[in-house]
Order: sequence, then structure tokens, then C-alpha cells
Amino acid sequence: MASYVVEIATTGTSGYPKDAVVQIGICRLSDDFSDYDSVYDATIAADPKDLGHDALDRIDSVYGISPESLYFGEDINKVSEDVRTILSGGDCISFDKVTFARFLCFEPWDLNHIVTFMPAISLMIPDDSFESGTPLSIHEVYSRLCPDDPANIQSGRNALDMAQMSSCIVIEMRKKGFY
Repeated sequence: MASYVVEIATTGTSGYPKDAVVQIGICRLSDDFSDYDSVYDATIAADPKDLGHDALDRIDSVYGISPESLYFGEDINKVSEDVRTILSGGDCISFDKVTFARFLCFEPWDLNHIVTFMPAISLMIPDDSFESGTPLSIHEVYSRLCPDDPANIQSGRNALDMAQMSSCIVIEMRKKGFY
């Protein structure tokens, strides 16, 4: 069974139906969790005027996605069908527990019953690995567990960058027996 790391860029954090996925990145982990391949990267078409100022500001500041990228993105129905085809029958991992629960379990994604949802990476980080208290961002965890930037992300913030970071985090955690 294939294992996939799935990360998304969204218009907000509330989830469906208030917020929407605007970008998705997917990496496939090798069977022994020692390496990964980037297998899918798509920006979803959206008219920036329909999203509103707050959503556009968030998309730009958090993910570095421009309104032009959204305007020239791919049809959501095609992207969701591609995603379901790629992930069908696989194990799915994401850094954040809300990726699936708030977004990808609903139409048009509807990954329920076609994938196995694995525990979120952020939930599997041992408490003694970092100072306890506030939740760590994917960028903080990646920079601490993978200080040599094995994915060559540098300052990347889009969905595929995050999927690559998460893949490297899982590989490092697996080496240490935490995932």
C-alpha cells in the first residue's frame, strides 16, 4: 500500500464550507519511508474578486500565492478527480490534523472510504523533542529536524513545498522511531 503526504493551501482555517482549498501538493513516500517523490502539484482556479480581500491577503502572506496564479489555475473538478485517483487505496499523512477533517473529507474531494487517514505528523512529535506549549508550525519543525534543508525548500511556502517538508519530517521521525 502506498503512503502519501498531502498538504494544502486554503483561503482560511475554518474549513468547509466557509473556506476552500486553493492549492494541493502530494508526495509519495518510498515503501521503507527512506525517500519520497513529488507526484502532484496543482493550483485551483478561482476568480480573485470572488475570494475577497482577506482571503487573498492570507493566501499571499501565508503561501506566497498570487491572485494571478489563482486566476490561471486548474478546474477544481479535474484537480479533485486527479487527487482521488492518485490517493485511492493509499495511506494519507498530513502535518496538520485539520487538512483532512476540515477540507478533504468534503466535496469535491471526498476522500472518505477511499484512503486510510494516518495520524497527523504534528500529533506524533514527541513532547521532549521541542519546548512544550504552543503548537509548532511545519516550518519550525522542518528547520529543527531537517536543518540541512534536504528538500531544498529554502523559503518556499506553497502546498508542494509543505508536502516535501512534511515528507522529510516523516522520514526523520521514522528514523528515530516516532512515526
